[in-house]
Amino acid sequence: MGLKKRQISEVESEPVKVSGAVFVEPETPKLPKRPLRDRIQYVTQLVYAIYINIIKPVIRIASIFFALYIAWLALKWVSYSEWANPAVSQVRIEAPFVWRSESAIKHHLAEVLSEQRFWTLDVHRIRNHLQKDPALRSVRVQKAWPNQLLVRIEEMVPVARWGEKHLLTELGRVVPLSLLEPNNEAQSEVTKTLQFAVQLQDNEAKPSLKLPLLLGGKHNGAVLIERYRLLRRLGWQIAQLELTPRGAWKVRLTDGLKIDLGSQHFSERVHKVATIMQAYRERLKTMQKIDARYPNGVAIKWRPESVQATEALPVRG
Repeated sequence: MGLKKRQISEVESEPVKVSGAVFVEPETPKLPKRPLRDRIQYVTQLVYAIYINIIKPVIRIASIFFALYIAWLALKWVSYSEWANPAVSQVRIEAPFVWRSESAIKHHLAEVLSEQRFWTLDVHRIRNHLQKDPALRSVRVQKAWPNQLLVRIEEMVPVARWGEKHLLTELGRVVPLSLLEPNNEAQSEVTKTLQFAVQLQDNEAKPSLKLPLLLGGKHNGAVLIERYRLLRRLGWQIAQLELTPRGAWKVRLTDGLKIDLGSQHFSERVHKVATIMQAYRERLKTMQKIDARYPNGVAIKWRPESVQATEALPVRG
């Protein structure tokens, strides 16, 4: 038995001969064992790298989402809490209320203040809603803790009547006369839910509608206002200013004097009429009509009780 094992070991140790070449099988090298301390250090570095590159970013993202969720819950609580976000129940209005009725303004506010709370109330939305009213020039809206809304209003100033059913403001806006009428039904509905405190700004008695009448095309408001102001600076007391469909300008003063300026050379003809009115200011009350469409002068029609004739007067510029 021992002889057999010796023969096998000798055979295994003998070189392998293949086609005249001799190959010796190399022995497998044995790796030295790493110390325990190095192994622990390696594992520690691996775990630290996994934490820095994977776990820590995940924790950071999760923390952000968690904080956002907590903030969302807090906002929900604030928006629905009567203590933290009380309902707006008091409205303080500062306005002159000369051309716009108090009840109409309250009605506008009630449309946007229904069940609104202090922190969630959008003052820009309220201001934009009020400024849609063509009779208002500017609107300022502020909140006052805990449940009050401050509204300051500046009205448009009408300078003339536009036809029989509208007013023309200083900026050329056309305002329906129906807007100036109070809305008592809307006012009674508003006072059921909101408490209003009204402070008048330089309030005076509501002015009468004895304003000059301007007549013209739908889109000629700005031009009429410009020409009206020009004539007012000359001291003309205008009762009616008309721009006809053919582009001719006609003026009627408060004393009944009619002035025909035609469709061309507006400034030159106004200057001619102003010169005549200055030269004959003592006889203005006897004049019925001045026609300034002539190139070298004007034609004056006198009132029947003064002179039964039409007189042509030259004008020297």
